[in-house]
Amino acid sequence: MNIWLLVGIALLAWDIYEIFTGSTWIHRKVMRAKEPALYWIMISIWTILALWAIYVGLT
Repeated sequence: MNIWLLVGIALLAWDIYEIFTGSTWIHRKVMRAKEPALYWIMISIWTILALWAIYVGLT
């Protein structure tokens, strides 16, 4: 099993957890209730990174 596949799965799990908790981290905590645009931008970046890692791990 490729390490990138494991990294992608871990990042995707972390991303799903952050969606349920409503907060994510950059250099500080970003709350969905207070800064929704920045929150969803960060969630999108983490999701793209996780899917990329899974893709690389499968190829």
